[in-house]
Order: sequence, then structure tokens, then C-alpha cells
Amino acid sequence: MKLNRSYAWYAFDMGNSAHAVLVSTVGFALYFKQYLMAGHSKADFSWGIITSIILVFSAIASPLLASWSSNKNIRGRCLTFVTFLCVFATALLGSSISKSVFPAVLVYIISALGYYIALPVYNSYLPEVGMTLPPKTVPVAIGVPA
Repeated sequence: MKLNRSYAWYAFDMGNSAHAVLVSTVGFALYFKQYLMAGHSKADFSWGIITSIILVFSAIASPLLASWSSNKNIRGRCLTFVTFLCVFATALLGSSISKSVFPAVLVYIISALGYYIALPVYNSYLPEVGMTLPPKTVPVAIGVPA
């Protein structure tokens, strides 16, 4: 892996954190509870079920996909696919498709699965990213070489 590809990994690492914070934790969570499920007594329970389904499915699928893509030497294509899946679904969350509960939740599930499934695939690049640092390099910050 070339040094410039390492910086691509760093950028992806910083960029994907925005999904976890802005979409899953704040943006869609509040939109779901305060707009889509406003006045429903089971809004928090429903959000918990949705999150649990996403996490269970991704906990099963992501290691399998990461291992398979590494063995087939198609990690880049796999990472590109799940990233575009996440980005496209996240963009749809802002469209009119997200005005009712079922379509909005379905699009959010696709977005979150793309995000969570991408994590182990991009983490599989860590050994190569670490090998691009010159010997005895002290990082300036976590993941950023001096």
C-alpha cells in the first residue's frame, strides 16, 4: 500500500465517524422518536428493536464479508460497494421517502448496515497502513504519521 493510499484510509476513518455520530446517534434517532413516532409510547422500544436488528445482522455478516473479500482479494470493491450503499441510503434519509415510518426505517437500516459492514473490511487494511510508516516513526496523533 502506498503512502497516499494510507492517507485515503485515514480520511475514510475520520469520515465514517460522522455516520455513527450524526446519523445513528443524533440525526435519525431524534427524527425517528420526535417526528416519525411522535406521541407513540413505544418509540424508544421500537428504536431499540431496530438498533438490535442492525447490530445482530451486522455482527454476523461483517466478519464473514471481510474474511471472504480478503480471501478473494476484492476488499477494495467490497468496501466501495458497502460504502456507496451507506452513502446512497443516508442521502435518501433526507428525501421525501423518509416521511413515513416504514420506508424511513428501511432506508435507515440499509444505511446503518452499509456502515457497520464496512468497518471490518476497512480495518483489514490496517496491517498494510502500518507498513507504510518509516521505521521508528512516532505518530503525531492516532493514525497520523509525523
